[in-house]
Amino acid sequence: MREVTPETSPTETRAKASTDAVAAGSADPVPPSDEAGPQASARAADLVAGLLFVALGGFTLYAGRDLEFQAEFAAGPGFLPRILAIILIAVGGALAVKQFVRPTGGRVPLPSGAETVKIAATMGLVLLAVLFIEVLGFIVTAFLLVAGLLFGVERKFTITSLIVSVAVPVVFWTLFAVLLGARLPAGLISF
Repeated sequence: MREVTPETSPTETRAKASTDAVAAGSADPVPPSDEAGPQASARAADLVAGLLFVALGGFTLYAGRDLEFQAEFAAGPGFLPRILAIILIAVGGALAVKQFVRPTGGRVPLPSGAETVKIAATMGLVLLAVLFIEVLGFIVTAFLLVAGLLFGVERKFTITSLIVSVAVPVVFWTLFAVLLGARLPAGLISF
């Protein structure tokens, strides 16, 4: 094994030793370090991500099957969900198939405990937004979602976070409801 010098890090030394062991025909290359925390196979991670994208795209196609694709010379309410679903299926399928044709080697770090909590909290907030958008309406739900992400998940207690929490729903409502004429759930606030 090579000596660690100021020019080489311990990780580089292990990587070089592993490469040397493989080149010399040794069946047991130096195992990867756990210095960066738990890791997963890049091949497995890409395969699972690809299959999840395909499943999400399939669910989106199924959920939006009753929405019109085209309505009176314009895109209907089912246009964007269907296009996004097709893109998700194509990208996810390509990522999954790539792992069988030309697998990715190496390892990727798994999220730490705090990162896992943030991921779960974000997914939970999005799920709550989907469940309550009809009752609360788009503006209130979008405000609560953005505020929950900024204040609750990211812990950004700044005036900028408050401005963004108010501005994002208003900008999206203006874009979709006013400029594009889309019908958004009114809920508690109706115009």
